Amino acid sequence: MDTSNFNSWKWQLQNASNHHPQNSAATSVSDVVLEYPFLATPYSQKFFTVSHVLKQIYEPSVLELSSHYNVTSKDVMGDEVNMISPGVIHKYDSRVLLVTSSQCPMYCRYCTRKNGVVDLFDVSKLSELYDYTLKNGVNEVILSGGEVFMLSNAEIELYLSQIDSWEHIDTIRMHTKMLSTLPMRFYDDELLSIVEKYSSKLWVLTHFVSHEEINDYVIQAIRNIQKCGVYL
Repeated sequence: MDTSNFNSWKWQLQNASNHHPQNSAATSVSDVVLEYPFLATPYSQKFFTVSHVLKQIYEPSVLELSSHYNVTSKDVMGDEVNMISPGVIHKYDSRVLLVTSSQCPMYCRYCTRKNGVVDLFDVSKLSELYDYTLKNGVNEVILSGGEVFMLSNAEIELYLSQIDSWEHIDTIRMHTKMLSTLPMRFYDDELLSIVEKYSSKLWVLTHFVSHEEINDYVIQAIRNIQKCGVYL
C-alpha cells in the first residue's frame, strides 16, 4: 500500500477495511461482526493493534453477544424513550442532542449506540428544531452520532451556521472520539477554519480511554483544534 497520503483523513477512510482480525475464536467473532460492524483504517491498524488495552476497543469479541450481561433493552442509554422527533434526544431540560451521523472511522466495541435504535436527524428540519428549542427553554445543542466529524465540511458548516445564529442558544457542543481514532481529520484547513468561525459558542468534547491512544498524530490534532479558540 502506498502510504504517502497517510496524513489525509480521506485517504484513511478510502483504505479502511471491514475484515476483522483473525484469532482463535474467528468463527464466533464473525457472528459478532454480523451483529455489530467492524472497521479499521490504516491508522487504527498501525496503532491500536500493538496495545492489549486498545485491542479491547478495536477488536470484536464474542463477549459482545454474551447473555451474561442481562441487558433487557437495546436502548441502554434511554435515547429512544427521550427522542421527541427523529434524531432529536431531549433528556435534560436545557439541552437537546442531535444524532447527526451513524458512521465512524472505527467502531468502538463499547459504543452505547451500537444497537442502532436511534434515527438520524434530518438537517432540513433545523427550522422546526429552532421552534422547539425556543418554546422549551433549551439553550444548548449537542451534535453527536455516530461520529459528527464524519460529516462533510459543508454539512458541519450548515449545522454550525444555523444554530450559531439562534440567539437563545449559547452553547453548541460537538461530541467526538475522532481526535483519537482518526486525528488527521483535524489536519484539514477548511474544517479548522469553520470551527474557528463559530468558536464563540462552540465546545468540542473528546474522549480517551487510555494514554496509549495518545501519540504525535493526536498531539498535533489537539494543537490544531486548540488554535481555533474553541473550548476543548
